[in-house]
Parts: sequence; structure tokens; C-alpha cells
Amino acid sequence: MLKTAKRKDFEVLNDIALIWCCIEPTIEKIRGKNFTIKSEFYSQLNPGQRALLMVQMLYGHTSTGVEEFYSHQSYLLSNRGVWSQLKKGLQYFGDFTMVRILEKMDIVFQSLKTEEFEENAELTATMSLLNQSLRDALPLTLKLVAAYIRNNAEEFVQFID
Repeated sequence: MLKTAKRKDFEVLNDIALIWCCIEPTIEKIRGKNFTIKSEFYSQLNPGQRALLMVQMLYGHTSTGVEEFYSHQSYLLSNRGVWSQLKKGLQYFGDFTMVRILEKMDIVFQSLKTEEFEENAELTATMSLLNQSLRDALPLTLKLVAAYIRNNAEEFVQFID
């Protein structure tokens, strides 16, 4: 679903506002829906919109760190297709640093099937390192995505002026 916008309004948005402007129509259509409806809608998106949705999912569910992402997205562990699409979305924007962080997260998430965050000192230290890596890498992710959107606006926006 393409966002309609005036070019002059689009061009003045900061990176986060630009990303949200482009993904908000999609989020509004799928918010609160079951996985089947989300999957059907996802299949109707163009490749750039799919990648953007995956980046927004990562960004929107990591505000307090990796633990939040795990708790909100635990279905990724059982649905490897979604996890794969998340990595594919980051690759679409050329963010291979974040892909490596996701691969590390995956290893940790797999070990969490039987453990709690607080019960294992080594796991707690690993989570702390992952959180720092995520905090360091996320601003670059947002810059890469916003630059891609600005250079390929027609994938995300239909201008009305």
C-alpha cells in the first residue's frame, strides 16, 4: 500500500518520520490482525514495502532491548519464515551489520527455550552485549533505510502534487 504525500512534505521529514510515513498505512491495515491476515497482506506488498515492514517490526519492538523483542516476537522462533524475512528485509537495505546481530540473537533465542534471562550469568552478559550492539547499530539501520527510501521514493510513496 503506497502512502500518498506531497513531495515537499516528504522531503523535509527526518529519518524516523520518513520511515513511519511510508510504513504507517501498512501498520494500520495489519495491527491487531491474526497471522493469516497479516501474511496475506504481506504478500501483496512490493519488495521494498516488505523489507520496510520487517525493519519497522525490529525497530518498533526493540525500544527497551533484545529482551523486549524476544518477548513480543517469540513466534519468530517457531516460524522460521518470518525470521528469514526479517533478515531478508535488512539485506534489502544493505544492512549486513544488523543481519549479523540478528544471527547472534537467534543463537541466544534458541538457548532461551529452556532458560530465563535472569537465571544464567553468561546469558545475561551475552544479552547485555547484544543490547549494546543493537543500540549501536540501529541508528545506522535507520539511516540506510531512509536513504534508500529517499532514492527510491516511488516504491513507498505516491506523490500527489
